[in-house]
Amino acid sequence: MSSGLAMRVRPGQVIGNGVDFSAFAFDPAARARLRTMWNLTESQVAIGTIGRFDPQKDHAGIAAALAKLGRREAVWVLAGSGCEAGNPALGGILGSAQPGLRVLPLGPRGDMAAVLSALDLLVIGSAFGEALPMVALEAVANDLPVVATRVGSVEPLVLDTAWLAAPGDLTALAAAIAAAWPALPGGRRPPSAVSKRLALAAEYAIASTTAKYHQLYRDLARAPGGVANAPRIAMA
Repeated sequence: MSSGLAMRVRPGQVIGNGVDFSAFAFDPAARARLRTMWNLTESQVAIGTIGRFDPQKDHAGIAAALAKLGRREAVWVLAGSGCEAGNPALGGILGSAQPGLRVLPLGPRGDMAAVLSALDLLVIGSAFGEALPMVALEAVANDLPVVATRVGSVEPLVLDTAWLAAPGDLTALAAAIAAAWPALPGGRRPPSAVSKRLALAAEYAIASTTAKYHQLYRDLARAPGGVANAPRIAMA
């Protein structure tokens, strides 16, 4: 530093998010039940967007990408706070979408494992500000394919880099969804998604995250200077 003062840098440690993989496992019975309630056939492709209605999540960009995709068998399933039919801002977005696109605005849900099981594809279209989206981890646990924008640390959870798009680029997002389309066999989970879950389960399981926190606390208890010299902690 020009002032001659040295900056003391504290070590940092990143502890990744984790989920209970068994709690979000694919449930064929729940899939059948919800799709019957939603009046969906297995020939229809349920594309889910899970998250609050917020500019960060870019529902408008996803709607535009789906309109550009132009697949009439697609059904856009929205879940999260503000994703209700009575939301006028969401209504404005849907009004500008492809006329033939069917939309199911579910609002907040407490049965996310069942909702994910009923979907064929999860689309995360965030424009900014993500770290590692929990819903992406939950989708991996459910063997549900993910298409996403390159925001945060979602890339390791996506089956193919062709299923990633630059944030805010609706043409690229439509192309990413189109690239994923052949891997969406109705009623089943693609083998590649099962392989992805098996490969990531140990790293992202909630037990692994818990163990890392416990080890960190043990290290801090033994460290000279204790908490005063503790590393900065960030959750991925």
